[in-house]
Amino acid sequence: MKLRTYLILFGLMCLPLALLANDFALIDEEGNYHKMSYYNNYNHIVIVVESADRFEYNESIVNNLYPNAKKFILSPGGRGDNFTYPWPTLLDTSFIVAEELDVRNYGDIIVLNPESMKVTAKTFGNVPIEYSVKEVPDYITDVAPIIIENCQTCHRKGGIAPFAMDSYQVVNGFAPLIKEAVLTRQMPPGQIDPKYSDVIENHRTLTDQDMRTLVAWVNRGAPRSYFDTDPLTETVYSTSEWVHGEPDMIIDVPPQEIPAGPVNIPYRYVSVDLGLTEDKWLRGSEYLPSNREVMHHMLNSVVVPGDNSGLFGILGVSGDRQEERNLAGISAYVPGGDPDYYDENTGALLKAGSVVNLQLHYTPNGKETTDRARIGLYFHEDGKVPEERMAGDCACIFTPDWTPIAAYDPAFMQTAEVTLQNDVNLHTFLPHMHFRGKSMRATAYYPDGTEEELINLPRYDYAWQLSYTWKEPKPLPKGTRLFVEGVFDNSEQNPMNPDPSRVVPWGQMSEDEMFFGAFTWKNAE
Repeated sequence: MKLRTYLILFGLMCLPLALLANDFALIDEEGNYHKMSYYNNYNHIVIVVESADRFEYNESIVNNLYPNAKKFILSPGGRGDNFTYPWPTLLDTSFIVAEELDVRNYGDIIVLNPESMKVTAKTFGNVPIEYSVKEVPDYITDVAPIIIENCQTCHRKGGIAPFAMDSYQVVNGFAPLIKEAVLTRQMPPGQIDPKYSDVIENHRTLTDQDMRTLVAWVNRGAPRSYFDTDPLTETVYSTSEWVHGEPDMIIDVPPQEIPAGPVNIPYRYVSVDLGLTEDKWLRGSEYLPSNREVMHHMLNSVVVPGDNSGLFGILGVSGDRQEERNLAGISAYVPGGDPDYYDENTGALLKAGSVVNLQLHYTPNGKETTDRARIGLYFHEDGKVPEERMAGDCACIFTPDWTPIAAYDPAFMQTAEVTLQNDVNLHTFLPHMHFRGKSMRATAYYPDGTEEELINLPRYDYAWQLSYTWKEPKPLPKGTRLFVEGVFDNSEQNPMNPDPSRVVPWGQMSEDEMFFGAFTWKNAE
């Protein structure tokens, strides 16, 4: 029987002209990220809008017509209907995907071509979805404040983004890209699962209303309000190239000549005398490469006079495991990471005569260049001794415990954990993987047998390795297991993957892999 006959019999409408949809991404009920274009190795994506009453009927349609399709349930508003579906349920809490797909009823079925992102077939349920009335967002009062708060930190003159969102004209020109970035959750970068946005300070997510506002504004043609001034032209940012303003002391790192190739540059080890003639209480530090395009990462150890052991900095965790850091280290550098800067009552001692041993990892970009990096140090006021110290540990995997990642595996999981030796107040979590990193989450298993997921990064981004900070330090009792799960995508569908056919070992180069789940905290009184 021909496909069109099947469609008519089952009530699935074959569209005379395929409607073009935008690529989009949503998080499912288990906290996993799904971007539709990722599934272009399927002929079809079938999306069934949740409806427990109609699902048995809808499931038979889908399985008969599209047995090999990638299948999802769509939950407009993320309401959930307490029905157990066999396919991932995508939580469209903002309704923007449902509106883009012109979903009208619970029980609708939408068929997408993942290569072209065209809606190729559709049928309708029988319970209408109530959408809020859409008004045309105002550029000045609705759109510009979202851009200022969420975008201009990077998208400004002198920022790290490729263009500055400093006027209506620029934002209007990039409006289609802004919509795509919102729909696919690629911007703002480094987003966590939005259900943790209330507890994580730098969650990087947009609110549902902000997403609706931006998409609605672009869909209406990105109109300009009648105004004499443009809010985007009036914002004032620090002109300092340093995240926390001009440091108290700047140390030049010997220039590093970076060749155009080959791809693999051996690690470089450079010792730098910090030039301190007296002990200083360090509040913060930053490593600033002159060429971020070729700087992959910097780890370091600080060697104090009379001690050659050093404090090796592993992405924010240094010193003896879980011991308070009385002696200071220097912030590690990773793409998109935040440098250390503590509150006014927290610090560590940087001894006179200290030398920092740098481990430098460069990746060439096809052009010969020179990196003239600098180290910036921020001190507490002379005479002030901060009372509190940071501590921490890393749920890390190194060579002896590494399980090689299977070739072509789209979801290879590794796990690691640490057990707290003291009552602590948790401050930060920093994930680190390489090109195949897909997601990472951390869960606390408490001594009383209960458990609590602490944070989830559904879409790990190698270019944005952020240290996520709790708005209020989270108390955790001694004996708590901090369990970290990391998923690697070694499939052909991963656009960052250099070689899906390779069984991937642990290694320091980007084409190999690592697994760090680094925590920092303060020990409780």
